[in-house]
Amino acid sequence: MANSINTNIKSNTTAHLLSTVANELTHVARHHEDNKVSKTAQEVKFHIEHIDKHLKSAIEHTQKLHDHLADNYPKEGNELIKMETARPETYRQNVIKKASDIGKGK
Repeated sequence: MANSINTNIKSNTTAHLLSTVANELTHVARHHEDNKVSKTAQEVKFHIEHIDKHLKSAIEHTQKLHDHLADNYPKEGNELIKMETARPETYRQNVIKKASDIGKGK
């Protein structure tokens, strides 16, 4: 991502990315709950595939949100960089692993 052209675009992009992440995680939660009462292997497969798809999209958009904040909000971007450099092994890899484990039903 890069610096936004103006404040309207900057705030609209932030809202869009936050909304997308929230929407994808809501879908994950719904498929997870529905999967608990799945009656067939086909239903389980359907829910697991969709959990995986929505988690991957949530992770992708979270990264885009991270980059957007870092590029357009210097104070917040600096805080993200501090967190990332303080614990890089948990900041990204561990979060992605946990999200992947959830997608696998762990």
